[in-house]
Amino acid sequence: MELKGGGLSNLTWQKFERAMPIEGLLTGVRAINSIVTRSSVKGPFYYVGSGADVVLPIGMAHKDGALFIMDDYAYQNNPSWLDDNLRALASTMENPIINGELGKDGKRIITFSVDGLKMQIIMYGEDVTTFDPPEISEGCAMLFIRAPTNPYDDLGVGSISYPENTIKLFNKVKIGGYIANMGISSSFLSILSPDDIGLEIVDYGVATCPIELYRKTRNVPELTKIVECAEEIHNAVNLRNGEYTGEINGDTITDMNTFLVELKQKYNVLGLPAKQIVLNALRRHLFATEISRSLVDGIKKRGIAYGIITDEDAIRFLQSSYSKVLEFFPELN
Repeated sequence: MELKGGGLSNLTWQKFERAMPIEGLLTGVRAINSIVTRSSVKGPFYYVGSGADVVLPIGMAHKDGALFIMDDYAYQNNPSWLDDNLRALASTMENPIINGELGKDGKRIITFSVDGLKMQIIMYGEDVTTFDPPEISEGCAMLFIRAPTNPYDDLGVGSISYPENTIKLFNKVKIGGYIANMGISSSFLSILSPDDIGLEIVDYGVATCPIELYRKTRNVPELTKIVECAEEIHNAVNLRNGEYTGEINGDTITDMNTFLVELKQKYNVLGLPAKQIVLNALRRHLFATEISRSLVDGIKKRGIAYGIITDEDAIRFLQSSYSKVLEFFPELN
């Protein structure tokens, strides 16, 4: 389906606002819509872990001809889960077309309109970490991740928030397409910058809206391996800062060896551009030239039993940790 532009009436937006899952989302959703619907990138909107929510995807990406691919493992037990919510918003709604069985590669297709804009939802009831909808075989124009927490671990269903699964989803977005994130907080995102993973932050002007919006600028070679390195950096940072055990002691710096050895092994197999990304992340988090006030205060708080009392004590401890990092990565110097 080709996306062609359009808009909603104020009365319809009022209906959307009443259906919003969180108060205050409407302004942000409307601002995001004004950005993504101007994009020249063609393709469906892909919503993973979508549940019964239809208001956020339609609000963000409504256009005449819009196609929404929605996948949630729970659909296989609740095939009509989102029907009532959609019926409350839609001007017209056709009877669903059912192809196969949800959860076994089957799909449920719902065609509807809102204020004259004809759109379609295709529902799947699969594990989003392993299933690839054929409709996005060539990529999607927008990815929306709202609730990565997985209630189906005991059934062998994967979690969206695991780094390898997050990256797999990011890779489905076309260059120039958008990622709307309302739930993913994978640890690698605290280590790597958006540019490191081929994204740029889009400021849509609504600071109170909890949706983070990114535009994909490029495909990053070896991104999965870079993320694996970032996970080791994250572990080493947490250990050094005493966040694993709640304290810093005489073994803290020595114990960093465990993660630094793993990091070095993963780093050694990278190509030069990927290595540079990892080195930059190390400089920001494990070998920083500037030591922040908050880091010094955190080291003092968790290191008081080890005799870290003053700012100078904390800085000496951090400098010792830098020496440890240099043993593995002399190229940082």
